[in-house]
Amino acid sequence: MRPSALRHALLLSALLSSVAFSSVAYAADAPTGNDEVTLKNGGHIRGTVVSSEPGVSVKVIEMGKTEPRVIPWAQVSDVERDKFAPRTQTTQPGSAGAGYAGAAPAAPVPVTAPRAELGEKGVVRLHIDSPTPVSVLSHSVQYGTVGGYGVVLAHDTPVCVSPCDQVIDGSRGEEFVASGDFPGAKRFSVTDMKGDVDLTVKPGKSGPHSAAIALDVVGSLTAVTGATLLIAGLASGSSPTIDGNGNQTGSSTSTLTPVGIGVLVGGVAMVVGGIVLGNRTRTEFDLQPKGPGPAATAAVKPRYWAGEF
Repeated sequence: MRPSALRHALLLSALLSSVAFSSVAYAADAPTGNDEVTLKNGGHIRGTVVSSEPGVSVKVIEMGKTEPRVIPWAQVSDVERDKFAPRTQTTQPGSAGAGYAGAAPAAPVPVTAPRAELGEKGVVRLHIDSPTPVSVLSHSVQYGTVGGYGVVLAHDTPVCVSPCDQVIDGSRGEEFVASGDFPGAKRFSVTDMKGDVDLTVKPGKSGPHSAAIALDVVGSLTAVTGATLLIAGLASGSSPTIDGNGNQTGSSTSTLTPVGIGVLVGGVAMVVGGIVLGNRTRTEFDLQPKGPGPAATAAVKPRYWAGEF
């Protein structure tokens, strides 16, 4: 090779090496833009912090620029380096630990209360004898407090419909209610009974029974009105009777007295008639154990004072 050609080759190689070194150096010194300078006026400058001298100034190369910018320290609120630098995951997942390597534990088996058996006290097979359908409900009452106030919650659960013939558990003192499309209802308990039990129902007549209740209500109001008129008449006393010549011939009582007596008697008669009619049209319930032996409960008589007829 000629000396001139060798000289040109060496010059080209040196030029390429210089360009490559300059590119590497520029890439190494190029601003990354991972730092941030917060100004006191609320502004933010993102770039590469070249130097930071507290109390003097901060020199930063903003993103997209090559010349550094000098910011007086009096305008700087905060300098945060590598705020925008990518984070690398250094935490490695640990082992599952004891108790997690095997199969998952089986779900707990629900525990159910033992079912009461027929023959125990308070557990009976109920049979309902009635010409019309009778429904039996389990009536429960719960008490509690909410915000310092007492709360009473009543809940009725359907048990069976006549003739029923189902085993019911009343060993915990539950109260049952028998009702239907007839006047009145029967509340009963089987806590002290066992075996087979019969509930005999003789339905009353709704129409006449409603009329009996109306007679009792109207009769009571009429009797009270009559008694009031009678008292007012007696309180007014008697007045003298004067003839045409101005002479007193006798005395007469207030007309309120006989009116009050008549109204009072009529009201009492209505109440008595309502009671008699109610007794003839009310529903009768009789709860007894099957077979020979003393009755568990006698036929329930209506409680007139509680509005049962």
